[in-house]
Amino acid sequence: MYRLTCDNGGLPQEYSLPIGYILRDLLGYAKTLKETKKYLIANSILIGQKRCLSLRHSVSFLETIRINKETYKIRIYKKNKSSIYPVVAGETLSPVLSKTRISPTQYQLNGLGGRNYLINSQLVKQIEIGSTVIKKENQDLIVVQLIEDSRVFVIAGKNMGKEMIYKGFSKNQYILSPILGLEELVRYNERDFFPITGKIISLK
Repeated sequence: MYRLTCDNGGLPQEYSLPIGYILRDLLGYAKTLKETKKYLIANSILIGQKRCLSLRHSVSFLETIRINKETYKIRIYKKNKSSIYPVVAGETLSPVLSKTRISPTQYQLNGLGGRNYLINSQLVKQIEIGSTVIKKENQDLIVVQLIEDSRVFVIAGKNMGKEMIYKGFSKNQYILSPILGLEELVRYNERDFFPITGKIISLK
């Protein structure tokens, strides 16, 4: 079985999988690359809002995959171990890495994976680096900010791909706790995770 690799995308390769691998190995829609290519061409497959026609198209854990009427996301745990799960509606998560002034009235939120969002300058002071922009189909953009007991998604370390709970800040590091079980608290840096729930700011 041939190994598939991703086209260059906006994220490091450890955060992404090629669509061909997802169709063949995770979903089992084909057994060979030739069969996978035929399936890709014959079906309407969208990554976010874009039609996908290449087996090597890069799909990150931030993006939705729509195959006909079903919508999925991938979850990457560690190298050579990943899974896929269905989601109810299309949703894009973009952790905020920086803010750029565009004009006196507009700023740009620069998100992980090359996603950028224009916002009003009156809102920019409320949005912290490390927050998450959430875009759902046919809904206004919202920003989720980290607060105590926020649910977060981990993108580095031994817990990469897991959801955990934010418990506080100590000794220049963020303390995360497992959602279930009695495992010990884990310390992380700011860019090793992003919030999924927390304080919500509307960007309408």
